[in-house]
Amino acid sequence: MTQAPQLSPAEHYARRGKMIAGAGLIIRDQHARVLLVHTTYGAKLWELPGGGLEPGEFPPAGAEREVTEEIGLDVKAGNLLVADLVPYTLPDGQPALLTNWLFDGGIVEPDQIRPDLAEVDEARFCTPADCHELLPPHMARRIDHCLEALRTRQPLYLHHGYLPTS
Repeated sequence: MTQAPQLSPAEHYARRGKMIAGAGLIIRDQHARVLLVHTTYGAKLWELPGGGLEPGEFPPAGAEREVTEEIGLDVKAGNLLVADLVPYTLPDGQPALLTNWLFDGGIVEPDQIRPDLAEVDEARFCTPADCHELLPPHMARRIDHCLEALRTRQPLYLHHGYLPTS
């Protein structure tokens, strides 16, 4: 029986699947509307406040940092609401998973929001119907599940905005 060649740790980890992580906060107003931000970079889309994690950064700290950078709001990440894994293709064509960690950001007053115009040109509180109009379907589904997790106090694990079937 031949033995498989031994790989160095660097070679072993280079062959492992790639995962990119982002984190955000579900911030609401007194009417239970969800805060969305319109970004000034990349695809210039409506999104939840948050963004990519820095190397070695834990998701709650990354969500807090991104929210402070984007909208000048200093809030703590509350309970985990949703972890959502989304298929993603890296620029080199390799498959990866984008993991989105969403936490409860609490209720704030609209006048507390101070967008950094270099990152966000608009911030608005939206109903679930507004979210479905403004966001890609998987992101709108993710918000629906976050609102469910807030009601039930049970975090949810998703695949591309859906509850896994198995």
